[in-house]
Amino acid sequence: MLWDPVSLGDRFPCCIPHCGRMVAKTVPEEKGWGEWICGVHWKMVRSTYRRVHARILRRGRQGLAVPLVRADRTWARVKRAAVKWAAGLS
Repeated sequence: MLWDPVSLGDRFPCCIPHCGRMVAKTVPEEKGWGEWICGVHWKMVRSTYRRVHARILRRGRQGLAVPLVRADRTWARVKRAAVKWAAGLS
């Protein structure tokens, strides 16, 4: 990661480079997140990517088997799209 968790104290940053938005550290810890995308960047991701990601999360909450590889792959796709938009490439 590009940030130092010790210096941020009780805040958790958006995973998009050069984005200064943060959320309380308790939110990612409660939900088990390793990364977080702020609302501004999340809105710029294609709705199809967001729907697929939401479907995988929903299946996991319902107790259905979701391969971690698939969940990681969809998160990587969502993050890549958000970073691409933030850099002005799409």
